[in-house]
Order: sequence, then C-alpha cells, then structure tokens
Amino acid sequence: MKKKTKWAEPHDYTTISVTTPVLQKWYQDMVEHFSNMNLMVEELLEEDGELESSLTEYSIGNAMIYTAFAWSVADEAYSTVKELAKKH
Repeated sequence: MKKKTKWAEPHDYTTISVTTPVLQKWYQDMVEHFSNMNLMVEELLEEDGELESSLTEYSIGNAMIYTAFAWSVADEAYSTVKELAKKH
C-alpha cells in the first residue's frame, strides 16, 4: 500500500474512468452518501448546512480509491465503505 500513496500513476486522480469497473460502481454508490468535495458547487453548500459534513475527498487510482472523510462521520463512513465493498 505504501507504493500506492506515492501518486506516480500517469493520470490525474479525479477521473473515475482510470479505475476498474468494479471500483467505478463502488464510487458511484459512495457519492450518493458522501459527495465528492471536488465536484461540489458552493451554492449547494450554502443551501444545505449539513451537506458539508458528508463531503469527501476521493483520489482515484488504477486499482484503488483513497478517501478522506470528516471525523464527524467516521463511523458512518466506515460502515458504508464496508457495505458497498461487499456489494461490489
């Protein structure tokens, strides 16, 4: 895993099409619960104050997706990640 976090793959880490089909499906389900902070429109954050706590950073690699959640949703995020991993 240590090598994966060097970010040396020849692509940006925001494009979902670079990863496997299974991880693409997992990601699509994840963003329904934990929105991708890099794709969020600021106006939506102003309209929904609770949305900010579910914002998540996704770094997408060829064979993995790294996620960074707010501590306030850590337990929920862990459960959701596991549930969707089993599903896919």
